[in-house]
Amino acid sequence: MAIEQKDSLLDHFDEVSEGTWKRDKKFLRLVLKSKDDPYNTSALWNTDWLLEKRYNNIIRIFIKNKEMNKTEAAKTLLKEERYMTKLPDIDEEDLKRRIENYIDDLLKWGLLKVSKVEIATNFGNPSPYYQLSLNGMFYVIENYGTGEIMYIDFFKDLIKNHIDNILFTLFVLPYFDKKTIVSSVTEDPGLVLWILSYLKEICERIIQNKRLIRGLRISGYDDKSNKLHLFHWPLSNPEKDSIFFRQFDNFRSGLRPFLIEELRWEWIKNAKILPDYDNRKITFETHMDPSKPYIVVDIENMKSYLKADKLRYDFIVEENNFNNTLNISSKTTNAKALIEKIKEDFKKTVLERLANLIFMIMNREYRSNNQIKTLLSQDRKFRKAIEDIISIINIPEQ
Repeated sequence: MAIEQKDSLLDHFDEVSEGTWKRDKKFLRLVLKSKDDPYNTSALWNTDWLLEKRYNNIIRIFIKNKEMNKTEAAKTLLKEERYMTKLPDIDEEDLKRRIENYIDDLLKWGLLKVSKVEIATNFGNPSPYYQLSLNGMFYVIENYGTGEIMYIDFFKDLIKNHIDNILFTLFVLPYFDKKTIVSSVTEDPGLVLWILSYLKEICERIIQNKRLIRGLRISGYDDKSNKLHLFHWPLSNPEKDSIFFRQFDNFRSGLRPFLIEELRWEWIKNAKILPDYDNRKITFETHMDPSKPYIVVDIENMKSYLKADKLRYDFIVEENNFNNTLNISSKTTNAKALIEKIKEDFKKTVLERLANLIFMIMNREYRSNNQIKTLLSQDRKFRKAIEDIISIINIPEQ
């Protein structure tokens, strides 16, 4: 199966990044209001980060078309009555300029990319064409169920124009013939709905795992001594909102990925890490672990350890005279091995999600829809996927 390939699936998604948009103040002003702190949100593609309608209108245009230049995109939007009625007092030329500026914003945030540049005749200016980037496809798949993205021919246009995107070529087309997916859109979009739901889970896992790996890499590790840096601890109490508080947000320190991968604490992915510099302790805000774990930092004795019920995990403590802090590291973690483990675990996750997708299709679509049943019965890739899944994880045959 494609999942069993030797290279890491995650390595295909280095382009997926929230770094650019996260630092962009204009983006933060334009997203819909979220209850969460913008620097503590899991990812751009969370629906709490859905962009304003004017940007989603443009994203729709790039779902409906494989690629367009600014002029074509602006003309297409101007023809849409719902777009014009919301801005009745603005002349078309001014609105066209605004649309082109919005496209520049989407390009800046990484949701669009330049697909090609055509050189105009008669020494005219080169005309770039744009299309949804990989980040843009993540955004669409994560938010397709909202009214901001969905429209009548959404499934038809997505499959027609974007089925060659790497998300489809890696996670869908090895197990379904392209003809099956294209035909199912017109016969019954139920199959495509299941596939998009499966892809949404894959996208969420990719984002999560890429952030895990980034947290390990930027935290710093020493292969020779086999140490992974977890966090800094100031020798004097820091001011509120200082970097010492922010270091525990998301995956900025190595502590969260260490706890997830070394101790298998899945619940820590969404838990808040709360440093208490007055009492020299770190606690975790969660209802998922009744043991109420905590970390102690003993400055006087140069010790630090994690305590949870009977578990005690001691860390390495080293003084850093350069910035007047303690460097807290793990004793036994090999960061490179953790990164490889994350990649291997992702393959298993994809296999599990694929098995669940096939089971749901066979249990519902195959039984209830004769057109889909005929398509799948003639699809050699799908039949082979069923055989492989059954042999790997022993799903009962339907």
